[in-house]
Amino acid sequence: MSSSIILYPHAGRTGGTFLCKVLNVALSGYAHEHYDLKEDLWNRFRYLNKKHLSHIKMISGHGVQYGTHRYIDWPCQYVALIREPVDRVISQYYAYMTDPKYALHKNFVEQKLTLEEFSRRNPNMQIKQLLGGEYYFKDQLADWAVEDTFNFLSKHYPILGTTKTLFEFLHVLGKHIGIEEYPLVGKGRVNKKRKMVDEVPAKVREAIKSHNKLDGILYEVAKKKIDLDFNALSTAEQQAARNHEFRTKLYHQNFKSINHELFDLKALQRLLFHGEIDVVAISIARLVKIDKQDIENFAHAFNGLKHTKINILKTDILSGSPLEELKIPDTTISLIKKSKCKIVIFTDPSEDFIVKDALKANGIKEKDMCFLLNAIPSF
Repeated sequence: MSSSIILYPHAGRTGGTFLCKVLNVALSGYAHEHYDLKEDLWNRFRYLNKKHLSHIKMISGHGVQYGTHRYIDWPCQYVALIREPVDRVISQYYAYMTDPKYALHKNFVEQKLTLEEFSRRNPNMQIKQLLGGEYYFKDQLADWAVEDTFNFLSKHYPILGTTKTLFEFLHVLGKHIGIEEYPLVGKGRVNKKRKMVDEVPAKVREAIKSHNKLDGILYEVAKKKIDLDFNALSTAEQQAARNHEFRTKLYHQNFKSINHELFDLKALQRLLFHGEIDVVAISIARLVKIDKQDIENFAHAFNGLKHTKINILKTDILSGSPLEELKIPDTTISLIKKSKCKIVIFTDPSEDFIVKDALKANGIKEKDMCFLLNAIPSF
């Protein structure tokens, strides 16, 4: 674990809002401070003594850039999160163009600024944020300076990540600064009015790419760096990052009638490995009250996850006294055998064996059964 203060220069629209939400909860007290104005940061830290500085683990924000360490009387290291530049520029443009809370919104609307013009006027904003100082005002670096620049970044930014590998970055960083538990937090800033990359004309995308060549190189460097750093973690640490990502995506999906915290995480993850999967859903409406609508909500939320699709072929809501033998309809057994689907079962864990025995008695293999609940939900 590092004793240095981590400095995180937050370039706009690069996942920093979500990252800072996690850090605000994961780091207690004054351990994480955030500044969007360089002047505010400077005014605070030039007066802090070492006793106060010893409690700070990380400083983040748009007001942080290379050179911030000169204000701080404590060892510092830099980290950064990089976004694919075409996607980032499109995201930032539509944020300014569609959201009145941004100071630049009025100017964008009045000038009718196009996406391509915005990109031309504001190139390579990520690398400028990282380099800081005089480089911030340069549109391009001379060809001879590119190699030196990236050697500089490699030296002063020991941890680089990308928005595509945000959870890998977060857990590499977390090990560095001693985060032991990663909370579930809401999404960062999401602009539903923006265009996706493939909705922007190819000619405009190429122009953005051309204007942001250095950011493009930086993105490729960050991809390679986070792959190396993440693979250097232990298997358990890597699995913790995967679990955190998975739980966060479930949290963001909003399970409506079903509380995602009631699910067996390992059982849910086993479903993910199948990509698109056909299932028969069985709910035992004796102790656990989950109806057909609950199961449809569950499938809808699950289908919002990347690379995952659940097709519900049939839903059985079975009832009766717990003392009675469980009877699964012949049509359900026939469908399971014919389609070779998975059987997803919603039942109190104390009754798992009853369902398991009933299915096995009909020739269904246990490996095809997935018991999802780890507690009795209260509806």
